[in-house]
Order: sequence, then structure tokens, then C-alpha cells
Amino acid sequence: MLATELCLAPSDNLKIIELKDLITNSDGYDEEFVKDVLNVIVEERTTTVKQKAMELEDKQKAVAVAQQQEREFELEKLKIQLEMQKLSQAAVKNSGNPFNKESQRVGGYHDNHSPGPLEQCLDSQVLELKEKAIQCYGCGTPGVVKSKCLPAQEQMKWKQK
Repeated sequence: MLATELCLAPSDNLKIIELKDLITNSDGYDEEFVKDVLNVIVEERTTTVKQKAMELEDKQKAVAVAQQQEREFELEKLKIQLEMQKLSQAAVKNSGNPFNKESQRVGGYHDNHSPGPLEQCLDSQVLELKEKAIQCYGCGTPGVVKSKCLPAQEQMKWKQK
């Protein structure tokens, strides 16, 4: 590079000693000028190396941040999947029992303190339904359906006669 600055045409296969001799023996050789040119060349190269090192460091930081964000995203995704799995298991567990309080929670406080008025009303209705759940429609006998109820069948026979 210095040889081209001094308008010399060095060949590519010169050794360092031969290149030095070519430069120092040239007509345009000025020691101060050559030192200044060499300092500029060295500064340019060190600046380039520092710039590349900074770019590499910035890229590495960007990759690290992206990887961290991806890990956080995956963690959040797993948390959501776990929550959804818990909810679906709770729904399946509660779906078999229509009198489950948890599946009928409407209004009131949900922190296991006193229930609200709507929830109290629903609870009383659920209790009434449990008591009246199975009852003969013919005679009112609890725990028996009309088709299996002997008194209701007897009444049906009397009505048909």
C-alpha cells in the first residue's frame, strides 16, 4: 500500500526486505512522509479491526437478546398450555356433576368468603332440586319414578276400570 502511495509498481511476489529497499531507494522517498503514510495505514487498519470487533459484539448481543426473548416466549407459551390443560381437566371433572358449586358460580365473592345473594339463591335452588330430584309424578313418592311406582300403577288400574 505504501509503495502504491509513492507511485511505485511492486510485484506481488516481493519479499519484505526487497519491498523496503524498493521504497527507500525510490526518488520520491521522504522519511517523514513515509512515516506519516504508514501511521495513517496503521490507524485505518486498527480502526477497521475495532469496527469489525464492535459489529461482531453487537451481533452477538442481538443474538443473545433474541434467544432470551425466544426462551421467555416459549416459557409463557408453556405456562398458557399448562393453564389450559388445568382448565380442561377441571371442566371435565366438574361436567359429570350438575350440582357442583364450582361449575355454577355466578355473582358473589370468589375468594371463599361469604357468598353473594345470587349465589345464595342458586344454592337454595340446588338443594331443592336435590330433594326433588327423583319423585313419582303419579303419587309423589320420593325416590321412585312413575313407571316403577306401585301405588301409581294401582291408581292407573283403578282409573282404567
